[in-house]
Amino acid sequence: MAGLQGGCPKCARPCILTWTGFPGSGQHNSQHQTLTNATLIQNILESVQEACLSVDNEWRLLYVNSRMAAFLGQPSETLQGQSLWTVLPEPLETLLSPHFHAAVREQQAASIEIFGEVQREWFEIRFYPYAAGLTVYSYNINAKKVEEQAQSDRNEILEMTVQGKDLNAILQQTAAMLERQWPTYACTILLNDKGRLYTCAAPSLPAAFRQAIDGLDISGGEGICGTAALHAELVVVEDVTTNPSCADHLNLLITNNLRACASLPIIDGANIVLGTMALYGQRPGAFPEQVLQDLNKASRLAAVAIEHHVLSQHLVYQSKHDALTGLANRVLFGEHLQEVIQVALKAESPMALLYIDVNDFKGVNDSLGHLAGDQVLVSLAQRLLACVRQGDLLARMSGDEFTVILPFTNQMNAMQVAQRCLDSFALPFLVAERELYLTAAIGISLTPEGGRDSETLQRNADLAMYHAKSNKQNIAVYETVLGRHAYDRFQLITYLRRAVEKNELELLYQSQVQLAGQTLIGVEALLRWRHPHLGVVSPADFIPLAEETGLIIPIGEWVMREACLQGVRWRAAGHPPVRIAVNVSSVQFQHADFVQMVAACLHETGLPGEQLELELTERLVMDDVATSVERMHELRRLGVTISIDDFGTGFSSLSYLVQFPINLLKIDRSFVTGLSDTSVNFPVVKAIIDLAHSLKLGVIGEGIETREESEALEQLGCSLGQGYLFARPRSASEIFLPAASGN
Repeated sequence: MAGLQGGCPKCARPCILTWTGFPGSGQHNSQHQTLTNATLIQNILESVQEACLSVDNEWRLLYVNSRMAAFLGQPSETLQGQSLWTVLPEPLETLLSPHFHAAVREQQAASIEIFGEVQREWFEIRFYPYAAGLTVYSYNINAKKVEEQAQSDRNEILEMTVQGKDLNAILQQTAAMLERQWPTYACTILLNDKGRLYTCAAPSLPAAFRQAIDGLDISGGEGICGTAALHAELVVVEDVTTNPSCADHLNLLITNNLRACASLPIIDGANIVLGTMALYGQRPGAFPEQVLQDLNKASRLAAVAIEHHVLSQHLVYQSKHDALTGLANRVLFGEHLQEVIQVALKAESPMALLYIDVNDFKGVNDSLGHLAGDQVLVSLAQRLLACVRQGDLLARMSGDEFTVILPFTNQMNAMQVAQRCLDSFALPFLVAERELYLTAAIGISLTPEGGRDSETLQRNADLAMYHAKSNKQNIAVYETVLGRHAYDRFQLITYLRRAVEKNELELLYQSQVQLAGQTLIGVEALLRWRHPHLGVVSPADFIPLAEETGLIIPIGEWVMREACLQGVRWRAAGHPPVRIAVNVSSVQFQHADFVQMVAACLHETGLPGEQLELELTERLVMDDVATSVERMHELRRLGVTISIDDFGTGFSSLSYLVQFPINLLKIDRSFVTGLSDTSVNFPVVKAIIDLAHSLKLGVIGEGIETREESEALEQLGCSLGQGYLFARPRSASEIFLPAASGN
């Protein structure tokens, strides 16, 4: 009996092939049967698809099938009987020897995966020990290993994509993946940029090749990749020497041993060609179907990466640009300004910041609507862009405020840019078939005088802009001579400008009463400003600034509307009607639309005109008597009550006083303080009250703080009063509470 132990390549379990003579046969038959059995065993082993060998305990080769013989590079007949360690290549001997010896020693089957450097392929070596030796099978697992590596590459590429890694790195990895799958091919990835293809990845090709194919024209179908991009379909060229589309680059292709090409367009979900992915073969001929399938998979992976990159870039762009004008927004402005300041300080070269504010832009929105206002802003942005230089950054900071960052710019050049910006306002803006003229004020700050950091430079440019605005200038440059007082003043203006938008303004109300019985007959609305950092700001500090800058117009309108609304709320809550007195600034009163504004507040809120009282100062009405009289008549036609506030402190003429269509005189608190029948003011107050009675006007005393003052006024014939004696200024919800709770 003879036998050979090995392993079954199907089930990976050892098996024993045996043969024996038949009982009772002769010598000749026995020899013949043995030969027949040996031939049968050899045929069986040769039919095994894997390379196979078997060795004895001395590591001598007992059997080598033809596939293993081809692997070892010698005929089977020559190999049999030789030592395994003399026929194995040195790297394999070193790698396999420990595993083979361990398997024989432990009598345990095992396996190992190796990469054949000569074949450039992966193999799995399985070895099965038996009592007399070892049987070895070699399986080609290259396809499996290549797919495992490709899947690992795909996972890594997707992870890089999700993490927002650099697109070039992702596409380099994608091209390298394809080249690992098919080592005899070279891969390129070209991206579409404004109708031309530019190399993004070509791992195994020289830089000269990448540069030479940059800029392929898609519209003209230039080259193989340009043709693929133009027609948005796979283009296969089996021999570049015979294809006309390769003529312009034939020498380049031949020099780099690129004899065949398959180019596939990279297409996104909207069927837009993002670029191309191509494989170049070293020999002419057809491309295997599996190669084209893997090319298609890789192109889809590249499309995902490019689309994600484009979307991410779009989101980043949106986060740093103004949606309406497309200009840089506060985020990009802040980043760029810090960079430019650092460069300027390091180079000891000045840079400038321009702060541009459009005058009275709110009026555009109010009169023409926000859609028209947006159209003006878009047009203005285009005009300003034409005024700045290459390298400057124009940003939109808020509704009608723009900034310009000017690197490496001195004061003279900054003034020139600012003047160009101002000149762009000279032509009218065409909106809704109307011509609209606008003006602006520009503040300039420069490093290092205007600041060495972003916050200081912005603040001082803002300060300079408000300085220009308040001094009726167009351009102002920040200088340290403005001083701390000037800064505080203009900073207050800055805060005041945003007070209405941020709901920092509020109205308190002080009761006006009948002196006899202290019955509530009206209230005076008193403006208060509560700033989150400054606290309560005195009206004496901010009202003059509001008048000076024109902010009193929007603030005054807010006060008027809020007071009217409050009157309506009180009526809705079931309280008796009371007259609400609102102080009017001279700037407000002289504004052309003042009467229309009052009428609109009454109409829109529903407050009856007789419940609104407008307090005008003596000096205000004396500035232009004729205009004042005309305007007051218009107000009286609305049913509004008019009073002269602080009467007696000005220099009004009695002859003019009789012309004014007024209802009330208010005695200034300077006359009321300390009033008694023995005080020096007693006859003055008596004269004012007598005058009011003779003109059939009501009269009210202000600033009453003591009972003695109240009694003196009542003695002189003044029936109305207002002051701390009755109630301090209170919130709207407290007005109808008992007066004592307000003290």
